[in-house]
Amino acid sequence: MENFKPIDILLVEDNPGDTRLVIEAIKEGKLMNRIHHVIDGEEATDFLFKRKKYKDAISPDIIILDINLPDSKGIKTFESLHKGYPHIPIILVSGMEDEELSLELIQLGAQDYINKSNIASRIIEKSINYSLERNKLKTNLQKSEERFKKLSMLAMQGILLHTNGIAEDVSLSFAKMFSYEIKELIGKNLIELLIPTEYHKTIANKTSDVHALPYVVEGIKKDGSLFPVEIEGMGISITNENKAQRVAIFRDITEQKRTQNDLRESEEKYRLLSENAQDWVYWIDFEGNWLYSSPSCYHLTGYSIDEFIKNPKLLEEITYQEDKELINNHLRSEISTKKEDCLEFRITKKSGEVIWVSHFCRPIFDAEKKYLGSRGTNRDITKRKRSEQIQTVLYNISNAVHNTENLSKLIGFIRKELGSIIDTTNFYTALYDSETDIISLPFIADEKEKRTSFPAGKTLTNYVIKTKKSLFGTKEKIKELEQCGDVEAVGAESEIWIGVPLKIEGKVTGVIAIQSYTDKNAYNILDLELLEFVSGQVSTSIERKKTEQELMAALEKATESDRLKSAFLANISHEIRTPMNGILGFSELLKEPKLSGEMQQEYINIIEISSNRMLSTINDIVDFSMIEAGQVDIRISSVNINEQIEFIHSFLLPEAEKKNVQFLFKNGVPIEYAIIETDR
Repeated sequence: MENFKPIDILLVEDNPGDTRLVIEAIKEGKLMNRIHHVIDGEEATDFLFKRKKYKDAISPDIIILDINLPDSKGIKTFESLHKGYPHIPIILVSGMEDEELSLELIQLGAQDYINKSNIASRIIEKSINYSLERNKLKTNLQKSEERFKKLSMLAMQGILLHTNGIAEDVSLSFAKMFSYEIKELIGKNLIELLIPTEYHKTIANKTSDVHALPYVVEGIKKDGSLFPVEIEGMGISITNENKAQRVAIFRDITEQKRTQNDLRESEEKYRLLSENAQDWVYWIDFEGNWLYSSPSCYHLTGYSIDEFIKNPKLLEEITYQEDKELINNHLRSEISTKKEDCLEFRITKKSGEVIWVSHFCRPIFDAEKKYLGSRGTNRDITKRKRSEQIQTVLYNISNAVHNTENLSKLIGFIRKELGSIIDTTNFYTALYDSETDIISLPFIADEKEKRTSFPAGKTLTNYVIKTKKSLFGTKEKIKELEQCGDVEAVGAESEIWIGVPLKIEGKVTGVIAIQSYTDKNAYNILDLELLEFVSGQVSTSIERKKTEQELMAALEKATESDRLKSAFLANISHEIRTPMNGILGFSELLKEPKLSGEMQQEYINIIEISSNRMLSTINDIVDFSMIEAGQVDIRISSVNINEQIEFIHSFLLPEAEKKNVQFLFKNGVPIEYAIIETDR
């Protein structure tokens, strides 16, 4: 397309990166152009209506519009610009997710759209040329229709009066249509001159009718070029002339044909867009019958287009049981209010898989505002919903650390939260003790297993711990590991087993596992990825709860230790005061002048006993302090409890006999249990 003056382009784009990309692509092309840039719909309106700072702005030849702007969006922006300046062609710039909206806006009058991922000079240049030419054709068609209307009113269409094809008279518009002068056509057989041979039979058949309804043939211009022409004929009778004359009206329909071809191409383009879109697009009439469904319905639901057409209630039937009431309410509201609506619900695919669907529908009316039905789109949002659920689960697990009493209840809560996304019927969390090589199960919910601990050995759990990798254990995979000697069959056999390592700072501390004893399809690789995703938060939460419990245990131990120390000191205080009172008391009694020697000796003996007793107590205090300070080397050795009891009995027996006290003992501990390890 040759341009003798630059094309004035109004670019409406708020994103600096996209703006630069579009401008550079336009400049790289062969079009002479001047680009005028505004950032939103308000500025675009001011520019077109020459308001505010754009009082001197020129009228653009074409508008390139981003359909997502900060101050308006989609239909609102487009309608505002298109309504104000309908003669200016508009090219839309959109992302992949906006293709459906772009299609709708093109149906409302936009010339073309370009996906942001495909912006290139060749594509933009082609789109601009296409839009300008198509708009020009559209404008010409409108002018042509107006002209034809005026000519018809003034009887100045291409009119031919002929007898058996010989021209009796022609209108000026007829002559110009074929690029002839009027005098060049009078008296000539215009059927042979102006119509290709292959249409002569058609014309002969039509002239036999009194009134030949409009039909289309090709015409030959003076330069030999062909063009489509519509003919409508009628036999007439002229007074005083005995001739079978006919009048024929010729209409050049080149522009109409071109527009029809453009429309067909455009419709084909939109059909391809619809049929290859990921979203499921459909049209249902006011009685609920399916008029159209895009092929995406099969990919989304597993059911074919024919199945939906044959069973108009199929979508309601495959709706997930818990969401049926939601859909029924939506359908009733759609019929009664005839307003657009959107909602999210679940469906069960033909394969049995349950997925989340985002649904949007809009009522359709004809020119007389008669309700024709609704147009809807459905999109698979399972991944998005799953992501939202995962984030909720992670948040709840994080908070549960502070709201659960112990580790077992925390893991039970984790199982319940994960159960909202995957099947946790058979679920356990295992913690590994490297010193004992024992795997403990602080929580287990299982249909067949009830163990709370087991040797690590060659179990599947220990395999995950050793490899530090997740295991998607199908029955076949587990058999393969058993044949290689990596694992050994332990406990009830599973149809599928999934284990994911729990790590803290790169160290595997345990495993979180789920399994099914009956259904090999109970889990898929997405469930493994889910457990891997949440395992970090689970590991952190378990470790925090373990640390919290250890701190509480240490606090209880410290509190008990303080209590025992206080009791010990109170007891020691008593033990010291008692002999001290004896020493002081009997020392005073020794001062008596008339005290006999026998009494003096008795008092001295009591003082010696009290002194020895207090010295022993002080020695015990010193030993205890040294033990607390870690300065005493405690040596553990084997001690026979029975022998110690016999020794104590023999040691104290003389004292007991002196006081006439019966002193007995009995060794009730069997000899094999009488040996203990302790300090001496």
